[in-house]
Amino acid sequence: MAVVIVDTEDKIRAFLPQLDDLISEGLIILDEVEMIRYVDRTPGAADESEAADGGSR
Repeated sequence: MAVVIVDTEDKIRAFLPQLDDLISEGLIILDEVEMIRYVDRTPGAADESEAADGGSR
């Protein structure tokens, strides 16, 4: 299983102590990434997706 969290480095590093309390063993990989986000370009789709997620873009 893989859990991927994308956020600023400061926020991820601040979260690491909480992970230490939650899991007994595993692997954490910290890596810089370049994200490219593709969205539906159908006319009106942007309006519908913003409504569905509360406009949190």
